[in-house]
Amino acid sequence: MVAQTEAGMFRTILVPFALALSAAAPAAAATTVCYPRDEMLSLISRDYAATKQAAGIVRPYSVMEVWVSERDGDWLIVTTDLDGSSCIVAYGEDFSLVAGRMAAETDSEG
Repeated sequence: MVAQTEAGMFRTILVPFALALSAAAPAAAATTVCYPRDEMLSLISRDYAATKQAAGIVRPYSVMEVWVSERDGDWLIVTTDLDGSSCIVAYGEDFSLVAGRMAAETDSEG
């Protein structure tokens, strides 16, 4: 179990950017934080000690990754497109791994 801090690291990343972006965007628009891939990796791995826990293909030209901080259990989902743009599309807290097999493994046995 990981200890929960009062102000989670990903909220620390997203809140300032969300505020800045929302000031320029219409109220109905969703806020997404994007950076070039190398900048995003630097931010989430070096500055916040998060590690990649999972990855998969979202569509033919996009990859999804789940990054988790072992310090406090905060997590985020990052998608990266072929143009090298990485965007935080979801984030939360209290990440935990669920034991079990992938659905493809289970389906192939039946």
